[in-house]
Amino acid sequence: MHAVELSERLHDSGITVVSVHPGAVKTEIFRDVKDCSLMANIYQSMEKSFPWKGAQTTLYTVLSDNIISGGYYSNCSLKEPLTIVKNKDERKWFWNKTCELLRIENTT
Repeated sequence: MHAVELSERLHDSGITVVSVHPGAVKTEIFRDVKDCSLMANIYQSMEKSFPWKGAQTTLYTVLSDNIISGGYYSNCSLKEPLTIVKNKDERKWFWNKTCELLRIENTT
């Protein structure tokens, strides 16, 4: 939601904003987790790709000339976002609430 909202706010700036999902990647993110948290267990049980493969979508969005600002990319292609992302009022509410919680100026 933030990527779409930021993309709209920066529309005339020449800056491209995208959201990238690398998938589940084999990393050591839970290396120092001492307890067996539910999240760690779920993550450990997932089939994961190697970091090189996980980086491909990010590299694709940086190197391709066909990127759509505000787009959601996974597996090196533009994907359909959740329906709520298309709702401008919901995006604005989420943006405003984030600014409020972070105590940062909301320049609209």
